This record gives sequence, structure tokens and C-alpha cells, in this order.
Amino acid sequence: MSRYYTPRTLSQTWDCSPDVVYDLLRTGKLKGFRVGRHWRVSDEARLEYEQRKSDTRPRPSKTPTWCRRWPSHRA
Repeated sequence: MSRYYTPRTLSQTWDCSPDVVYDLLRTGKLKGFRVGRHWRVSDEARLEYEQRKSDTRPRPSKTPTWCRRWPSHRA
């Protein structure tokens, strides 16, 4: 039997605002479903999202280091 989470319980687990979880649900980045007016997220969807987030690595900046040290000459 699957376990289901509310956005509020996920926000407490992830230490973020419930609004962040609602935004993830609305944009489809986190899979969920509605029961009336309320959102629910399955355990499988939660694990899938957490796995995707842990797989993403910060991308290095394309700007060379020496360029970032100098102030911009643009007005």
C-alpha cells in the first residue's frame, strides 16, 4: 500500500515553504494528484523527485575565472 503526502508534510520534510511544493506541483516538476481541492503526492513520486534532484550537479560557469574578477566595463 502506497503512502501519500500533503504539500505541508513534504515542506516540513524538505525544510521549505509549502508554497514551494505547490509551485512544483503546478509546474509538473513534482508529480501529484488532486483530491477535491487538496493535493496529494505518492511515495513513488516523492522518491522520483528526490532522486532527480540529487542527480543534478551544479554546472560550472561559462565565464572564465579571470573575467569574473574584473569589473564590467559596460555602462
